[in-house]
Amino acid sequence: MPNKTPIISLATQRFKSAQAIKTTDLPPHSLLWGEVAKMHHDFILSCETEEQAITFAQKSNYYDHRIKKHRPSFIYQYFENVIYNMHPSKRDELPAYAETPVSSLGSVKLHNPMYKNTRLVSTSLYIHTSFILSCLEYKKNITRVCELGGGYGDIARLWMTTPSTPANFHMIVDLPESLFFAEVFLQIVLPKVKLFYLTSEKDADAAAAEKGPVIVLCPVQLRHLSKRFEIDIVINTLSLGEMTQEWVNFWSVWLNEQKADTFYSSNAFGMELDRMFECESWLSPTVTDNWIMTKYSLDHPYQVFWAEYTRRYAEIFFERTKDGKARTQTLKTFSDMRENTKFTINDILYCVYNLGNTVDVALEVKLVNKFLSDMTYIPKELYFWSKRILDSAEFKKTSPEIQKSMNAAFAKQDKLFKDQEPNVLFSNEKTISENLN
Repeated sequence: MPNKTPIISLATQRFKSAQAIKTTDLPPHSLLWGEVAKMHHDFILSCETEEQAITFAQKSNYYDHRIKKHRPSFIYQYFENVIYNMHPSKRDELPAYAETPVSSLGSVKLHNPMYKNTRLVSTSLYIHTSFILSCLEYKKNITRVCELGGGYGDIARLWMTTPSTPANFHMIVDLPESLFFAEVFLQIVLPKVKLFYLTSEKDADAAAAEKGPVIVLCPVQLRHLSKRFEIDIVINTLSLGEMTQEWVNFWSVWLNEQKADTFYSSNAFGMELDRMFECESWLSPTVTDNWIMTKYSLDHPYQVFWAEYTRRYAEIFFERTKDGKARTQTLKTFSDMRENTKFTINDILYCVYNLGNTVDVALEVKLVNKFLSDMTYIPKELYFWSKRILDSAEFKKTSPEIQKSMNAAFAKQDKLFKDQEPNVLFSNEKTISENLN
């Protein structure tokens, strides 16, 4: 690799090594991410400098969708005020969250907020800061973080430098194509932090023995190594919602194996059934009965930071529990309490994360029909909830009246799903390449 810098050479070598690990238990990529992975592969092999890598990661619509042109100063002040109001207990810390000078030119702005020091900011900075502050307000003393899908590593950078409780350990479990960019970026912005790229059990042992601060990069092919580490919180932001349900279920199994009892998710929720676009999964994240939703927020204010507001998001915290039976009882209590009130999308979020492994057909059919009656549109989660009922063994044993009611409810949704608007950006490999370049 004669023209590559030392950091790029090492990252490229590790990328190749991770890709060469033979495994047969990974789900296939969707059409979109299969094409993105190929584009990443080609770029990585040709990349020669850190600047090229960081620019590729930040200016392409792969990781943080940052606004690439400067906005007027009052827009950034507005973003600042949104963060202030979202996280009042962390207001004094906000000035410590800043962009890095190595970020791509044109995507950052020198901002002078009212009463605070001047610093570099970007739209992505406010999004990533919001994720971290939400977690730190929910749970105190988080110092060991595991990030499922860490992009190019900006959340890791911010979390390890946050003023109140900086992370002493930050692990990213991801595809090798993404870990290449995280390795390059984090080596540049956090040169004093020890970085381990896991290629074997020996590497995991060495990382576990390090007192910190430590960054660990774990390719998905070796994801079993992540369960060796004690973790305060597992997080996923914005990527599970763009995976197939097969991949979402895959990561649900992985989550159960981790030494962590808290899980934070911020992902797309409530997409219109006829305009799902690349949101292919029915429920992201999907968690098993031993995880209970403890806090949630739909249409979170950080959505205003996006360059294009094309979907809704749900911010959810889960806690591991030994008693999954509480879910079914919670759903029954909800139904009784809300029988005489209109259901909303917030109620669907509450219900789908309180479904047990066993289908309560009568109760769930009743709820689905009420949602169809009360809602002004049909979200994708309701459609796949209906499929869950129809596919269950319990449904075949229920009364003809309930079966007729459910079949009619599903037929209405199924027609809408099959007639949905095609996603012109991601309908085939040619248009994917044209729109991502």
